[in-house]
Amino acid sequence: MNNEKIRFGPFELDPKAGELRRGKRRVRLQERPLKMLVALLASPGEVVTREELRTKLWPAKIFVDFDNGLNNAANKLRTALGDSVAKPEYIETVGRRGYRFIGSVAAADPPPLPSSIPPREAAEPATALGTPPQQQTGGSVPLPPHRFAWRLTSLVAASVVIAVAIVAAVVFERDDSHDALPRIDSIAVLPLANLSSDPEQEYFSDGMTDALISQLAGIRSLRVISRQSVMQYKGSAAPMQELARKLDVTGVIEGTVQKSADRVRISIQLIHAPTDRHLWAAEYARPLDDVIALQSEIARTVAREVATAVTPEETARLARTNAVDPEAYDLYLRGRFFWEKRTELDRALDYFSRAIAIQPDFARAHAAIAETYAPLGTGGRVLPVEVAQKMRAAAERALEIDPDLVEALTALGACAAFHEWNWAEGERYFLRALEVNPNYVLTHMWYGLWLEEQGRQPENLRERERAFELDPLNGATVAGYANALFHNGRVEEATQVLQRTLEVSPNHPQLLGTLAQIYLTSGRYDEAIELYERRDDSFGLGYAYGLGLGGLGYAYGRAGRIDEARDVLATLERRAQEHYLSPHHFALVYLGLGDKSAALDALERGYELRDPSMNWMKVAPAFAPLRDEPRFIALLEKMGLR
Repeated sequence: MNNEKIRFGPFELDPKAGELRRGKRRVRLQERPLKMLVALLASPGEVVTREELRTKLWPAKIFVDFDNGLNNAANKLRTALGDSVAKPEYIETVGRRGYRFIGSVAAADPPPLPSSIPPREAAEPATALGTPPQQQTGGSVPLPPHRFAWRLTSLVAASVVIAVAIVAAVVFERDDSHDALPRIDSIAVLPLANLSSDPEQEYFSDGMTDALISQLAGIRSLRVISRQSVMQYKGSAAPMQELARKLDVTGVIEGTVQKSADRVRISIQLIHAPTDRHLWAAEYARPLDDVIALQSEIARTVAREVATAVTPEETARLARTNAVDPEAYDLYLRGRFFWEKRTELDRALDYFSRAIAIQPDFARAHAAIAETYAPLGTGGRVLPVEVAQKMRAAAERALEIDPDLVEALTALGACAAFHEWNWAEGERYFLRALEVNPNYVLTHMWYGLWLEEQGRQPENLRERERAFELDPLNGATVAGYANALFHNGRVEEATQVLQRTLEVSPNHPQLLGTLAQIYLTSGRYDEAIELYERRDDSFGLGYAYGLGLGGLGYAYGRAGRIDEARDVLATLERRAQEHYLSPHHFALVYLGLGDKSAALDALERGYELRDPSMNWMKVAPAFAPLRDEPRFIALLEKMGLR
């Protein structure tokens, strides 16, 4: 072959580049199926034995389930070529001896198979459940959309996996040229690719990604990037080194999920991101009712492979799994899908409730209900007393089932502090949640908010900075971090953080609202108004102080645009007839108009309703004119914020 291009049928193979094309279109083919094709084309019409293929596809240092590995490579090659086992056009199986290429080729007298294929590859399309992706070797290259070109070239620890747990091939490689594994102290779990033929199953693959993140996040010695940030890379072909730099991680986990009938198949690999060095890979298949145990097993295995410290308490927590009804779990994952959107929280609640109806002891579903009520309450859509009752009941029920469930601990802390104004109880639950899981972003965010509202700004910055480290691409996390910088007097730095992120997410409501607040404090009223008018209100009124219509009315008033401020008041009054609306909005507009008495009247109504939007009164710059007013001081004292 002399590394020249080979043509057969509509295909063209370039052995030197390691590419297969059909016309002008590149055919996605992983490296082992590609090596197999090169080996067969080296001797067209002749049988290439299974033993010969073993030496060409797997170096001697690799331990592999060879039969499954070779069968998978052949299946992938046939899929790429559109070939058939029953009526082959290109690849013929010869009993148990090997394979033969039976198509016509345009090149003659091919030379021996090259010792290596240049590392250019692409993820192949979704395969049938019986033909899972197989690990491969290769170089450091930008990964394709599914990021699953298996290229194992380094030391991977051999592992014995419980036989009943593993029904597919598990491959481990060892490269003796490296004396030790590279250090991994931070990990990003990239969105697991959905190999199902049904795009409606995206919620399931996203849910499995989220679950694996949650499991790993409970290991204190690892920094685990949160879901919101890794989801930015769903379907991305960004080079591994670029991804690692943006997320500031040393380890990356990527893989695929395939759900079929009552079973799930997961393929996982662990990569040292700065060098694109593959450390470990495995493939699992389980019944759906065993999926929770599977998630825990994968997390334990990853912890072992990166040689990170896992405390006895963390080990016990990872090993503690409860069986879950497949239908209940499916409903739970659908609910999480809508919870993450934040714009369809009612649908999320419906799915969580249906999951609990099927399995009443499903702790995570109870905790999810508690978490969902938090933005509903802060957004001013639901009466505060109703929010507090339902949040507490759901969180306490979850903790009865699982006392260490971080989502429930965090939700109960938020309920106690922000809705019931029992600040000490709230802090106890937040601190316990951080003990259980130091990587749960929502705990850092909400505890930072607790510290902000108490006026403990240096500690607030510490928590918000940690949340930002764990979730650097999430607009809400960035806004919280910038707000903490602002409260610590680092105004210019806060502004730069917000402006930089707005270049990527130009209409994110919290980013816009937080920057508008900063502009207002420096008298940049017109710029603040422009930001308020740009913002998307889909997150709900009053998602945080000053982010809704109240903030816009305040800005109009401060800018001297009195008629427009009064128009905002009229709009608020109309909306208050349709659903609950926080008095905090009215107070802001009155403050913009300079009417302290009316603002205090609105705040006292908010206190009677125990409205959580009141919590920012102590620190929000807009309320500074009231801080010497006896009625305002009395409100702070009654709320425990004096």
